[in-house]
Amino acid sequence: MEEKELKNIILLGENVNTEFKIATNLLPKNLFETVCAFLNTTGGYIILGVNDDKEIVGINEENIEKLKRDFTTMCNNEQILNPTIIAQLNEIKIDNKVLLYVHIQESNTIHKHKNKVFIRNYEGDFDISNNIPLIVSVHNRKNKIFDEDKIYPYTSIEDDLRHDLIERARKYAILMLINDIYGWI
Repeated sequence: MEEKELKNIILLGENVNTEFKIATNLLPKNLFETVCAFLNTTGGYIILGVNDDKEIVGINEENIEKLKRDFTTMCNNEQILNPTIIAQLNEIKIDNKVLLYVHIQESNTIHKHKNKVFIRNYEGDFDISNNIPLIVSVHNRKNKIFDEDKIYPYTSIEDDLRHDLIERARKYAILMLINDIYGWI
């Protein structure tokens, strides 16, 4: 991401898809509530080194590698985030201050942080663990968006799929890989 794009995100302030956290030396304690909430709703950006008033305070540069390592480790710890994810913090310098940011994509499944389910609403992360109807609603919404696990029992490869299109897609994928173009994947 470019500096200008990140500055624009900061100017817009916190919202359903943007969260600012101060993290001068350590990862914030509630960071993975936000990661979980973004995974369970529509995704978004977490920017470390910015306060709630949109002021860029930065990260202590001596701790950047430790923060990145800790974040990646926690993303892969089932007791912190379940199911785990692959994500990493990215570094950028704005106004001579280092920020770390990550874009969390919406997931096709419901995630838990320390065995609690969080969702994002407005600019907050909310624990909905005891609200079964709301969890069901999140699950049903995800089922409408993501269909890779859906079984279509009355379809067949032979009768319902166009083999010419499948072959074209294969050739296109190979061409894209050869040319190092991954944007469509």
